[in-house]
Amino acid sequence: MESTHGVNAARCVWPGPPPATSTADSDRRALGFASCPNSPAPDVRSLPFGEDNGRVVGTILRVVIGLVGALTVYVVGASLLRKFKVAPEPEPEPDPAQLRPVDVEFRCTVCGTTVVMTTAAGDDPEPPRHCREDMIRV
Repeated sequence: MESTHGVNAARCVWPGPPPATSTADSDRRALGFASCPNSPAPDVRSLPFGEDNGRVVGTILRVVIGLVGALTVYVVGASLLRKFKVAPEPEPEPDPAQLRPVDVEFRCTVCGTTVVMTTAAGDDPEPPRHCREDMIRV
Protein backbone atom coordinates (compact mmCIF):
# COMPACT_ATOMS: atom_id res chain seq x y z
CA MET A 1 0.00 0.00 0.00
CA GLU A 2 1.48 3.29 -1.06
CA SER A 3 1.42 6.36 1.14
CA THR A 4 0.47 9.77 -0.17
CA HIS A 5 3.55 11.07 1.66
CA GLY A 6 5.92 9.19 -0.66
CA VAL A 7 6.59 9.66 -4.36
CA ASN A 8 2.96 10.32 -5.27
CA ALA A 9 2.76 13.17 -2.77
CA ALA A 10 4.82 15.34 -5.10
CA ARG A 11 2.23 14.83 -7.82
CA CYS A 12 -0.52 16.05 -5.49
CA VAL A 13 0.89 19.57 -5.44
CA TRP A 14 -0.82 21.98 -7.80
CA PRO A 15 1.79 23.14 -10.35
CA GLY A 16 0.56 26.72 -10.60
CA PRO A 17 -2.61 28.74 -11.05
CA PRO A 18 -5.10 27.05 -13.38
CA PRO A 19 -6.20 28.78 -16.57
CA ALA A 20 -9.22 31.05 -16.15
CA THR A 21 -11.29 29.14 -18.75
CA SER A 22 -11.02 25.71 -17.15
CA THR A 23 -12.56 24.08 -14.12
CA ALA A 24 -10.44 22.79 -11.28
CA ASP A 25 -11.63 19.15 -11.51
CA SER A 26 -10.98 18.76 -15.24
CA ASP A 27 -7.51 20.31 -14.90
CA ARG A 28 -6.62 17.97 -12.04
CA ARG A 29 -7.70 14.90 -14.01
CA ALA A 30 -5.91 16.03 -17.18
CA LEU A 31 -2.63 16.57 -15.33
CA GLY A 32 -2.80 13.22 -13.51
CA PHE A 33 -3.93 14.41 -10.08
CA ALA A 34 -6.89 12.02 -9.86
CA SER A 35 -4.88 9.78 -7.50
CA CYS A 36 -4.97 12.43 -4.74
CA PRO A 37 -8.52 12.24 -3.38
CA ASN A 38 -7.73 13.94 -0.04
CA SER A 39 -6.13 17.04 -1.49
CA PRO A 40 -8.52 19.97 -1.86
CA ALA A 41 -9.17 21.57 -5.20
CA PRO A 42 -7.40 24.91 -5.58
CA ASP A 43 -9.45 28.06 -5.27
CA VAL A 44 -9.49 29.85 -8.62
CA ARG A 45 -10.87 33.08 -7.17
CA SER A 46 -8.36 35.86 -6.60
CA LEU A 47 -7.97 37.44 -3.20
CA PRO A 48 -8.75 41.16 -2.74
CA PHE A 49 -5.13 41.66 -1.64
CA GLY A 50 -2.45 39.87 -3.57
CA GLU A 51 0.54 38.25 -1.91
CA ASP A 52 2.67 41.35 -2.46
CA ASN A 53 0.00 43.64 -1.03
CA GLY A 54 -0.24 41.41 2.03
CA ARG A 55 3.47 41.89 2.65
CA VAL A 56 3.14 45.66 2.33
CA VAL A 57 0.17 45.75 4.70
CA GLY A 58 2.09 43.59 7.19
CA THR A 59 5.11 45.89 6.99
CA ILE A 60 2.98 49.00 7.47
CA LEU A 61 1.25 47.37 10.43
CA ARG A 62 4.61 46.50 12.03
CA VAL A 63 5.86 50.08 11.55
CA VAL A 64 2.69 51.56 13.09
CA ILE A 65 2.88 49.19 16.08
CA GLY A 66 6.57 50.08 16.53
CA LEU A 67 5.84 53.81 16.44
CA VAL A 68 3.02 53.45 18.96
CA GLY A 69 5.32 51.46 21.25
CA ALA A 70 8.13 54.02 20.93
CA LEU A 71 5.74 56.88 21.67
CA THR A 72 4.44 55.04 24.74
CA VAL A 73 7.97 54.46 26.06
CA TYR A 74 8.82 58.15 25.47
CA VAL A 75 5.72 59.46 27.27
CA VAL A 76 6.21 57.15 30.26
CA GLY A 77 9.93 57.99 30.46
CA ALA A 78 9.33 61.73 30.22
CA SER A 79 6.72 61.61 32.99
CA LEU A 80 9.11 59.66 35.23
CA LEU A 81 11.93 62.14 34.62
CA ARG A 82 9.60 65.05 35.39
CA LYS A 83 8.97 63.56 38.83
CA PHE A 84 12.67 63.68 39.73
CA LYS A 85 12.59 67.47 39.92
CA VAL A 86 11.82 67.85 43.63
CA ALA A 87 13.90 70.90 44.63
CA PRO A 88 12.23 74.29 44.22
CA GLU A 89 13.87 77.04 42.23
CA PRO A 90 16.59 78.82 44.25
CA GLU A 91 15.88 82.33 45.45
CA PRO A 92 17.38 85.06 43.30
CA GLU A 93 20.59 86.77 44.43
CA PRO A 94 19.98 89.87 46.58
CA ASP A 95 20.69 93.31 45.16
CA PRO A 96 24.20 94.39 46.24
CA ALA A 97 22.89 97.91 46.97
CA GLN A 98 20.61 96.53 49.72
CA LEU A 99 23.36 94.60 51.57
CA ARG A 100 24.76 96.05 54.84
CA PRO A 101 27.98 95.17 56.62
CA VAL A 102 27.48 93.02 59.76
CA ASP A 103 29.76 90.97 62.01
CA VAL A 104 27.74 87.95 63.23
CA GLU A 105 29.09 84.51 64.17
CA PHE A 106 27.05 81.27 63.97
CA ARG A 107 27.86 77.74 65.18
CA CYS A 108 26.41 74.37 64.06
CA THR A 109 24.90 72.41 66.97
CA VAL A 110 25.60 69.06 65.26
CA CYS A 111 29.25 69.28 64.14
CA GLY A 112 30.50 72.54 65.73
CA THR A 113 31.35 74.37 62.47
CA THR A 114 31.63 78.14 62.90
CA VAL A 115 30.54 80.69 60.26
CA VAL A 116 31.20 84.43 60.35
CA MET A 117 28.68 86.50 58.33
CA THR A 118 30.11 89.82 57.13
CA THR A 119 27.22 91.16 54.99
CA ALA A 120 23.47 90.67 55.21
CA ALA A 121 20.25 92.11 53.78
CA GLY A 122 19.19 93.47 57.20
CA ASP A 123 20.56 94.28 60.66
CA ASP A 124 19.44 90.97 62.20
CA PRO A 125 20.14 88.19 59.61
CA GLU A 126 18.48 84.78 59.76
CA PRO A 127 20.81 81.96 60.81
CA PRO A 128 22.11 79.76 57.97
CA ARG A 129 21.52 75.99 57.90
CA HIS A 130 24.29 73.43 58.35
CA CYS A 131 23.90 69.65 58.80
CA ARG A 132 20.21 70.23 57.99
CA GLU A 133 19.75 72.25 61.17
CA ASP A 134 19.62 75.99 61.87
CA MET A 135 22.90 77.28 63.30
CA ILE A 136 22.86 79.14 66.64
CA ARG A 137 24.16 82.65 67.11
CA VAL A 138 27.35 82.82 69.18
